[in-house]
Amino acid sequence: IPSLAQCAANTINCNFSAFSAAAANSIGDRVSYASEDPWIARTIIKGLTNTTTIRLGDNHQLKNIFAIRTTDVFTNTSLTGTPLAIVDTASATKLKQTTEEIQLSGSFLDNDLKYTVGGFFYNEKPNGTAGFSALEINAFFGLSHSLTTTYLHNSSKAVYGQIDYSLDKLIPGLSLTAGLRQTWDTQSACTVSQAISPFAPTPMLIVTPEDVDTYVPSEDACTSATGLAGAAIGASAQTFPDAKFKKLTYTLGANYQVTPDALVYLAHRRGYRAGGYNTPLLDPYLSAEQTFQPETLTDWELGLKARAQLGSVRATLDLAVYSGKDTANQLPLNTSNLAAGVCIVDALGTPGHPTSDCAVGGTPGSLVYVIGATNIVNGATLTIRGVEASGTLSPFRGLTFTGALSYNDITVDSIQVGDRFQNFLNAAGLPAVFSIQGQPKWTSNAGVLVDVPGEILGGKLSASFDYHYTGALTSVALTVPSFHQMDLRFNLNDIGGTGVSAAAWVKNLTNETIYAGTSSSSPTAGAYSFIIGAPRTVGMSLSYKFGAR
Repeated sequence: IPSLAQCAANTINCNFSAFSAAAANSIGDRVSYASEDPWIARTIIKGLTNTTTIRLGDNHQLKNIFAIRTTDVFTNTSLTGTPLAIVDTASATKLKQTTEEIQLSGSFLDNDLKYTVGGFFYNEKPNGTAGFSALEINAFFGLSHSLTTTYLHNSSKAVYGQIDYSLDKLIPGLSLTAGLRQTWDTQSACTVSQAISPFAPTPMLIVTPEDVDTYVPSEDACTSATGLAGAAIGASAQTFPDAKFKKLTYTLGANYQVTPDALVYLAHRRGYRAGGYNTPLLDPYLSAEQTFQPETLTDWELGLKARAQLGSVRATLDLAVYSGKDTANQLPLNTSNLAAGVCIVDALGTPGHPTSDCAVGGTPGSLVYVIGATNIVNGATLTIRGVEASGTLSPFRGLTFTGALSYNDITVDSIQVGDRFQNFLNAAGLPAVFSIQGQPKWTSNAGVLVDVPGEILGGKLSASFDYHYTGALTSVALTVPSFHQMDLRFNLNDIGGTGVSAAAWVKNLTNETIYAGTSSSSPTAGAYSFIIGAPRTVGMSLSYKFGAR
């Protein structure tokens, strides 16, 4: 892109604007285009895992699983995909996660009774400036310009136990499963909200990863509420103490091996999703929604696992149907572009709103402010039903067809948002009908695998073709379109018996536009912003297996 030569000494994001202009101009229909600066955006993930197993006699073992992981992400994005900086954003995340699990397992009664007991610990904390999220939004050339930083601390502790008991001696093929898990979760947070003056429009503050340390307040500055102003005309810090949640969950099941080639099972489970904080600090009028509570799913599942062979023809089938009740569903609500306040009559006279500063139809009210673009409420009770099927068919050795299909139907039994939050949404003109989040109704996969007989270069050659389909889904206020993808791969394994293998592949064979998700929670300045998956990609790889003959 020729204009990039102009960027060497430019203090604003010249690279990004030039790239956006060139890319947008190459798209004739200009439909929903978003772009990250490919010279600056980065994702760095480092991790270490260790598993230690100690045998305790013939039937028991003690296992320890330890893992540590750091995440460093920086993005610089234009939500409108135009050469003008209409709505630009920059975000950074720096986190450290540690897990520790100790597990004792074994068997008694001639292996009829198998058990597992253990404990689990998880800790997530900031790993530098930005923490969980630092988000800068600069809209309309600086007329609306903010920087919000959140430092989250999450921890989870659990103890669990499960037994599997074989009733073969009474009813051949029947076994029962029962398990319990007690979980304790804790979350605390500190947030800083900064507003940059619209009367002195400023370009993006955060252009490169190095700018994060310059403009984003540290966690110490957040917790002490000092040194926050910087380029901001208004800066405030809020500290959220430990919010604690706990839940006892369980699993019950029965497995019946009808024949050596067919298993039928029935499972009943209760699962749990921890609660947490909505950040930044909500207006006092909405203080009841500052935290959202745990979500619970209780379900039943009936399934079949079967395999069959007739001569050289082999087949497998996995089938499951399920039904569940989801209570206190954590519903994300779009509250973007409301930082200027919404006038609510009922807010007048409540804590934090002693006097009128607005009116609705001549009736005095008070402005209620919400800074966060998305807030979560326990707003729905759902019934979830579905069916999943997968199978393989091999008419002869060397050729295998695969397929999978999933259908998920969600019924909204009730939606009940708190009265004050509902008043706020109504006054803001936001819809009172909410969509189920993040769940496509249909997904499917199909493929074919061919193993070429004989040897080529002393190795085994195989080829595979795969098709994937994912239906449309909702993400807060946006709908992510459905997409399909085709992949092709060739493998030549263990060349000449050396342990060296080679592969060549094409992903997204037909170069479809793939919508992997959204990069905003609602339409921004008339633009719908999505995360676009990779285009057609061609690659090769070499690998070596140690210990090969």
